[in-house]
Amino acid sequence: SVTEIGSGAFDSCTGLTTVTMGNSMKNIGSSAFAGCTGLTKVTIPNSVTEIGSGAFDSCTGLTTMTIPNSVIFIGSSAFADCTGLTTVTMGNSVLSIEDKAFYNCKSLDHVTSKAMLPPRIWATTFDDYAMPLYVPNGCKSRYSGAEYWRNFTDIREATLYKVTANATDETMGYVTGAGEYPKGSTATLVAVPFGQNYFVRWNDGNTDNPRTITVTGDMTFTAEFAPAGSAVETLENGERGIYATGRTLHVENGGESYRVYTAAGRLVYTGNDSSVTLSAPGMYIVRTGDRSQKVAVK
Repeated sequence: SVTEIGSGAFDSCTGLTTVTMGNSMKNIGSSAFAGCTGLTKVTIPNSVTEIGSGAFDSCTGLTTMTIPNSVIFIGSSAFADCTGLTTVTMGNSVLSIEDKAFYNCKSLDHVTSKAMLPPRIWATTFDDYAMPLYVPNGCKSRYSGAEYWRNFTDIREATLYKVTANATDETMGYVTGAGEYPKGSTATLVAVPFGQNYFVRWNDGNTDNPRTITVTGDMTFTAEFAPAGSAVETLENGERGIYATGRTLHVENGGESYRVYTAAGRLVYTGNDSSVTLSAPGMYIVRTGDRSQKVAVK
């Protein structure tokens, strides 16, 4: 039933990682989530009409942002200094994108606007006009003739496709990178486990995490997670063993390929070497075939 998040409500909550808003939400106040550097996933419902000034300023963990069709106003510096942001898709009802809304988003690969009529922008709404700008079919001339939009040197008409990414069990983790993308563009999916769970594989068997895909149409990806505690089996059976000395991981594997994940589910090694030097201490998951084992590296 919440309709508004007030100014500065979660300002600098650096431990906040995900936000899902209900479909009664109308306004996201100024600086509502500014400085939430741990925030990696935000779901904005198709009921929000206004994103306030600096609402997500310096949310450096955000990688993709889909602004729904209900939004008509994006405030100044709303996503400024979101240095991890790679793609932005803006809905078809946006009328105004204020000064520095996407300033210093230095990782932006491309921007997509679904509006048939170019929204009002300012000279510094973006600070990089060399990246591709995707617009609806038949609208290139409108954007290339509109004030400040004409600064984009690579305006392309494109049909958008939906990339759906989720988890088999959303209590165990979540996936970032879903959204609408032009055909031929790339999307980066990241499976993020909760707690001591770990990422296992995607529904098509791929084990890359993060995973970059080329968009060819509507696509769906599902991440499988497993609980580290319950999934672990001891592989020391008299023929092989897995153990660590310092930061060197030893795997007596008989030449069989294996994978090493951090406790957060990031793949750090694939191969069949008998020993691997890891860059940092912590808990690691070693997967050999369909079996897993936790190893503490000091």
